[in-house]
Parts: sequence; structure tokens; C-alpha cells
Amino acid sequence: MKQTYPSRKDPLIIALLGGPVLLLLGYAVYLIATGETSPGIILFLSTALVAALIVAFAWPCYYTINGRILEIRAGLIKDRIDIAHIKTATKEWGTTAAPALSFHRVRLTNRVGLDKVVSPVDRDGFIETIQQIQRTIQSSR
Repeated sequence: MKQTYPSRKDPLIIALLGGPVLLLLGYAVYLIATGETSPGIILFLSTALVAALIVAFAWPCYYTINGRILEIRAGLIKDRIDIAHIKTATKEWGTTAAPALSFHRVRLTNRVGLDKVVSPVDRDGFIETIQQIQRTIQSSR
């Protein structure tokens, strides 16, 4: 069984990531248009680099359950978790740095207490699916 859960995307996170980039790009264009070519080009190129890094580490963002393996993808970052090692799956709201584009998250804790945080659109369906694979996973929904 292979099932993919896309990451939920909160407008606030998108605005926090994209808003400053768009403002700086707009200011760079303004500088270039008003004759401040060198500073405008430097600002434009450095802002474009920051935008490329954000995209490289944020898009695409999804979670694929492939047999007994959970594959987490956030841009260039790829992680694999054996679902058999997951002890708990807890719904939460949080701001912890994670491969998640939403504050509405699922915290996965493994048997040694290490956490992974994901933000599938369908949190309940995601938890149900991993519990069907590994019946010992406890959840607090």
C-alpha cells in the first residue's frame, strides 16, 4: 500500500516565508527603476537566492506511507521512518521547526523518545493509516 498525504499549508506561514521576499524584490525593482542600479541588482540577486533556498527546503512537502515506511519529503530533505518504531502520534498546534507548512501538526514519537513533526492535511486519516499498519501506536486526538 502506498498513500501520500500532502502537507497542510497555512496562509500565515506562506505569508511569513513569501511576504518579506516579495517586498524586497519589489524594493529592488524600485531601486533599479529610479537609477540605483548597482544596489538594486545586488538586492534583487541576494533576495532571489534567499527565495530559492526557501523553495529548495520547503517545496514539495508531503508524507508518503509506503508499506511499513513513512517517507517525509520537504524540498531537498528526505527522511524515512520505520512505522514499527513509532510509539505515539499526537495532534498538536506548534511552531517547532519541522518539515511542515502548517501549525496544525502531528507529533510522532519513537520508542527512544525522539520526535518527528509532520502536518498532513488529513491528520485523522494519517493517524488512522499508521495505526492500521502498527496497532501499538497510541494517539491522543
